[in-house]
Amino acid sequence: MVIPYKTTNNWASPYLDLDIVAGRSCTPTGRRSWNGLHPDTWNLIHVLSGHCRVKNGNTIVDLVPGGFYLLEPTTERIFTKNGEWDAYWAMFSLYIPLYWQEIEPGIYRIKPPEKESRKILCCLLEAINLVRECEGEWHLLANNLLENIILRGNSIGQARNKNTDRRMFLASKLLKDPENKMSMDKIAAQCGMSHAAFFAEFKRVFKQSPRQFREQARLHLAKVLLETKRMSIEEIAVSVNMIDSSYFTKRFQKYFGMTPTQYRKKLNSMDR
Repeated sequence: MVIPYKTTNNWASPYLDLDIVAGRSCTPTGRRSWNGLHPDTWNLIHVLSGHCRVKNGNTIVDLVPGGFYLLEPTTERIFTKNGEWDAYWAMFSLYIPLYWQEIEPGIYRIKPPEKESRKILCCLLEAINLVRECEGEWHLLANNLLENIILRGNSIGQARNKNTDRRMFLASKLLKDPENKMSMDKIAAQCGMSHAAFFAEFKRVFKQSPRQFREQARLHLAKVLLETKRMSIEEIAVSVNMIDSSYFTKRFQKYFGMTPTQYRKKLNSMDR
């Protein structure tokens, strides 16, 4: 089951199918299990108190106070707690390189110094508040705050190749830009890498191929435009550089489980 988040202590953003969902889970003493929302996204968790075990795909790890956890996208995410549990969390898509310490396959953690931990927690709380309100440019601002957390975590985990870090940041920037029509070979060349080396390193860092990354970034941008702009489906397809609106609709449906038109109708019905 999924926790309903109806009490004053348990809350989440009002639309649980947006690209970024965030909130707080605070449950009393006792044993309880629940399915995590959106296991196909990254899940950032900061435990305030208590103990919880999570099964993320095939990996099981105990989440305890101290530090920040990041769970890799998977097919199933199950939480089980035996006592009190209080944690802040956010679920989002990750489009920048990740260099946090991997404590178990698909589970990452940073344990910053107290001063840095307070800064990261402030970013998380501000992102959560933005997502709860869903007003103005909340989506872009919340995404920037969550990326800031990832970057701060990257700076803490110094065991990384800084040259590779720079190259992957450049690659992700080029692939996220909907106006960029460069081929993969040209992007690899921009990064100073061979085609094979670029694909191998990109997949190691982002857990997906550059082509998958580019399409996912465009589809998520389209989803944001559907949520925030009064544009036709054809205009949105052009804006994300997927000129064939029929192809765009098919890929959107495959990725999100509904067509762009169906998604917009769903949003409109939720606003009534």
